[in-house]
Amino acid sequence: MEAPNLCSYQSVADWRERNAGPFFPSRASLDWFIKLHRSELVERGALIPGRGRGASLVEPVIFARAVVEIFSKQAREDAGLVQAST
Repeated sequence: MEAPNLCSYQSVADWRERNAGPFFPSRASLDWFIKLHRSELVERGALIPGRGRGASLVEPVIFARAVVEIFSKQAREDAGLVQAST
């Protein structure tokens, strides 16, 4: 995977303001999503965790793709289309 341009990273708050749409109606809902999926987001290169609430950075394209894929996977599991992962 090619590393994104460093200038493309933005704060979680900026990403939510510009891109969250209906997925994250509040900052708390986005923070909870990041907490639950932190390892996967870091592994994908979507999240660079910081220390404290405002310090984490996201790569907008990779992060948005990860959000859609994670929510889609959860929807398939909820619908019984795939077995839930442990």
